[in-house]
Amino acid sequence: MALRTSKPAFNLREKVSELDRPVGNHGAQLMRSESPEKSFELVRAGRKNLLINGSCQIAQRDTLSVSNSNASVQYGGPDRWLQYFYTSGEQARYDFKQTSVGDSLSERGFKSAMHLDVTTADTSIAADHSLWTAQRIEGFNCDHLRWGTDHAKDLTLSFWIKSSVAGYYSVVLAIDNNGDNRYITTYQVDKKDTWEYKVIHFPGHKSVNIDHDNSTGLEIKFTWMAGSNRIADPNAWNNQGNKYGATGVDLANIFSSTSNNLYLTGVQLEEGNTATPFDHRLYAEELALCKRYYEKFLLKGIVSGGYSTSSGGYGDHLLSVAYSVEKRTTPTFTYDSVTNYQPGGGSGTPSNLFSHTKVLNIKTGSQNSNWQPQVINSNAYAYVDAEL
Repeated sequence: MALRTSKPAFNLREKVSELDRPVGNHGAQLMRSESPEKSFELVRAGRKNLLINGSCQIAQRDTLSVSNSNASVQYGGPDRWLQYFYTSGEQARYDFKQTSVGDSLSERGFKSAMHLDVTTADTSIAADHSLWTAQRIEGFNCDHLRWGTDHAKDLTLSFWIKSSVAGYYSVVLAIDNNGDNRYITTYQVDKKDTWEYKVIHFPGHKSVNIDHDNSTGLEIKFTWMAGSNRIADPNAWNNQGNKYGATGVDLANIFSSTSNNLYLTGVQLEEGNTATPFDHRLYAEELALCKRYYEKFLLKGIVSGGYSTSSGGYGDHLLSVAYSVEKRTTPTFTYDSVTNYQPGGGSGTPSNLFSHTKVLNIKTGSQNSNWQPQVINSNAYAYVDAEL
């Protein structure tokens, strides 16, 4: 008995032409991926920027007037970005602040930038001096990079920069549980006073791990000054010591004139060897991330009551304030004018009853006999700092 089968007709020429349909290099990689995990890595979906406030939209602090009175971390302007002079005595000075960007970047989704405004010029940089703008990344946020193993992931840094001085600048990636282990490289600002997009690649480190804790894991440093004793060979992981600039190029000097300005925004550090579009976070999300390290909050309207020691008798008013975000570590506490903290009158000095990562308890120091509940009615602010 004979059987007949049939198939729907199709156009052989059309099917053959589909074999040449372009998919691009990235599409070909996706087609060859062997698992959903690999496909996800290729697509690079989800949160990817290791840096916080890369678009500079959060600025809880006021403008920072940067001085070199000592070699210490100075915070101000956009949240999470620090300033550092390696040694004291350098005459350069500048204001570091948040500013708005022009239309050329607004169309790309950026509204704010960090602004370095030179206030004291330095045309001759001393050999031992160095200065940079940096962000320190908490070790807990670096686990997925797998550094210290054969599977260490590469990183890509991308950013927008506008400078009054064209030329070469250095950038450094440092592993801060092994602070002398760093990778120095350079990029070039081609045209002054023009927004330019830059991409820099860093190879993953297979022999040095990043500690799984709340200390500094990585630090990205934008070097603005590097004297002759502070430069080293670029483009390799080395035990560089106190080196922050690259040899082989004439580094630009942004501090050559008080008319100079430098702007930076859209800063992204992500795993992989390709710079992807900037990870624009919601404002509230970015603010919460910043508040893990620093929080400024208004005390007006908060009720305080009498605080009794274990032996009995009131000696202070007590204000209790829960942080909106748990802090990285037990923070330091500063405050406005002392008189703003005296709801019952008096002139005591505010201090912590006890320190914690989740709540602030302030003894206001009021010394008076009226221990009825009081309400802060002034625009008093408290500031807690748990920065790296």
